[in-house]
Parts: sequence; C-alpha cells; structure tokens
Amino acid sequence: MWILNGLMQGLRLTVVATLVALVSIAAVPASTAQAARGNLTCDSLYSVDGGGNYAKKINPTTGLSSDSFKLEGSSRHNQLGIGTGGAYAIYTATEGSGNNATNYVYNWNATTDTTSKVKSPVAPSTHGAINPANGWFYYGGLGDSNDTLTLHGYNPATPAVAPVKVMTVNLPGSKGRNGDLAFDAGGNMYVVAASNAEGGIWSVDGPMPTTGSVTVTGTQVTALTPQFASANSIAFGPDGYLYVGSSAFLRQVDPSNGQLKSDVPDRPKMTDMASCSNPVSIKLDKDLPAGRFEPTDQFGLEISGAGLTEGTTAVTDGPAEGVQTASVGPVLGLAGQTYTVTETAAGTANFANYDTSYKCVDDVGVTVAEGTEKTATFTPDSGRSVSCRFTNTAKKPNIKLVKDAELTPLIHGA
Repeated sequence: MWILNGLMQGLRLTVVATLVALVSIAAVPASTAQAARGNLTCDSLYSVDGGGNYAKKINPTTGLSSDSFKLEGSSRHNQLGIGTGGAYAIYTATEGSGNNATNYVYNWNATTDTTSKVKSPVAPSTHGAINPANGWFYYGGLGDSNDTLTLHGYNPATPAVAPVKVMTVNLPGSKGRNGDLAFDAGGNMYVVAASNAEGGIWSVDGPMPTTGSVTVTGTQVTALTPQFASANSIAFGPDGYLYVGSSAFLRQVDPSNGQLKSDVPDRPKMTDMASCSNPVSIKLDKDLPAGRFEPTDQFGLEISGAGLTEGTTAVTDGPAEGVQTASVGPVLGLAGQTYTVTETAAGTANFANYDTSYKCVDDVGVTVAEGTEKTATFTPDSGRSVSCRFTNTAKKPNIKLVKDAELTPLIHGA
C-alpha cells in the first residue's frame, strides 16, 4: 500500500512538473520575442545616440526615457525622423570602420518591427526629418561656411532606391554647423542651426523637391538665442512647443520666438531627436488676379500676435499680376493663441480701387477665417498649418467718352 501510494504520488508530481515545464516553455517566447508592436506614439519624443542599441522613447514633461525600437548599424546613429502617425522611423548610421565603413539609411517598420537599409551617398551628419506632406526623409548637414545646408532625399515607398541630392538651403545669419530639421503638416521645413554660443530657426516654404537640385533661401523666424546653443536635436511635442536637446540638456522652447519655456528635468544621451507631432504654422500671401489699378500700387503684409518677432512682414514689388512673390512665413505658432493677418496699402495703392477679400484655410481644407476686411483674426487648432491669402481685384476704371468732331464747311456751287 505504501509502495502504491508512493508510486501514485510520484506520478502526480511528475505530471505536475511536466505541465509546469510546458507552461514555462510556452511562456518564454511571449516574454522574450518581439511581436509586431504597432505604431510609435505621437505624444512622446524619440531619440537616437551614436552607437546605441535602441532608440529611446522620451516623456516630454519629465525627460525620462525607455527603450523603443532596436537600432541597426554599429555607430554614428543620427538624423532620426518619425513618419506620420508613428508608422515608421528612418535614421542614418555606419557599419564597419575605417576603409571598410559603409554609410546607410535605415527604414524601420512599426507594424512588422523589421528594418531595411539602403546605401547612403553621404556619411551620417546632423540634420534629418520626415516630411509628413510627402513621406520623404530629408537629411544632410551644414558646410564649412555655417550658412549652407545640403540635403538629400529618400523615399521610403521605394526603399531600394538610393537617396539623391535634392536641394541646397542658404541660411543667412547662421553661425554654427550643429542643429536639426523639422516639418509642419503642410510640408514646410524648419531648420535649427546652432553654434556653441547661440542658434536660431529658419523656415523654408514647401513643397519640398524630390528631384533635381534646387537652391533656396530660408527665412529667419527667431532671433539668435542661447537657448539653441550646442543643440543637436529638435522635435515638436504634443503641446506644440519645440523641444531642443543635446547630451547636456533638454529644453521646452516657444517656437514663435525661441524663448525658453522650461528646462526638462531629465534626458537621455542623444545625437538626434524626432517626433510625429506637428506644430502650428501660419503663412500669408497676396493675389492680384486682375493686376494693379496703377502699375506702382503695392501692398504690405503682416502676421502678428502671441510673441511673434521675426519674419512677420513683407511688401510686394513690381507690376506682376496674380499671386505675388512677396509673402510672409511660414512662421511657427501655438494652438489656442490668437493671431492676426493684416494687409496695408503701399506705393500708390488705394483700397478704394480694389475689391478686397481674404480666406485662411488649414492643411486639411478647413476654412478658419474668411471675409472682406483688411485684417483677420483666428485661433489655430493643434498641429494645423494655416495658409491665408488677401485677394485684391482691381476695379475697372470709369470709361469717359469724349466726342470731338471737326465740321468741314459746305461751299455751295463748288
């Protein structure tokens, strides 16, 4: 009996141990294998560090970070961009070293948690971001003169096609080679260029090129400020503020004027930062569909409000009809703040000779302001790019008929 009971007890222990072992074996893949993970979150910031194993997910309020997706490449991770909705991330890095080093652009897919790569014609550098308007990754660096940014473009929709040089951006007044890129929802680009002492933001009006190699000039939209000193990373947060980072600091900055909002308490070590949050931006232009009433009529344009300081005015010139070359912005703003666009007469212009109207539309086609006055005020929603246009249609001049007949006298008998 004791023998039988002992056998039964041993059998039960063996069965239980076997079941526990089976459960343990089944649990291992669930706890260690990386399943399809879903998109990155747009309420967070993300960063990379040269030679790091994982991208970091950063809480923009506290600066605390955690591992996100795995990085490929052995060194020089930089130029991070996050795709719309956090669906993908692109960055640059180098594999190998010395004469055996190869530069790559890496494309990480959030749905499958897999990474593809393509050779890059240039080494990893400082500036990089994904344009949400066309999905392209733009990346490059400033030259020795500190004021010329050369950018390559890569289309993740054709992942095997190598990046190509697409544009050169002149940044008047830039004094440093460090910095980063960011875009708004409308595809306008913002460039931070920084030295060890100061830096600023320049805007470049979209759409961005995807072929050829154009040269454009950026518009400075913040004064040079020490808040950007030594900055190697920028990203827009879910609150609309610009987050400026390096391995030494992480700062929350008002994008409309470059002023410090707060120092974030913590931060990971980083060489670049990105997010999928879009900022508020505003641009203003002028249309003269019927030309000028007088050839010397000109018009002033202005965006004002909520601390805007730089790049907020323009004056038309020349006799051309249609949409004028002179425009304002895009400038960066904040959701919930009130902004005003205004037009004024310049040169010989007299508004009595024009029918005036305006319309402001955001990047998803919603009209945010419309009327017939010479000024408009609106409050943009979070993440929206607002484009405003004043249209002045010249009135036809009054037609005055003058009859001047010279009578020839009749001579009878002639």
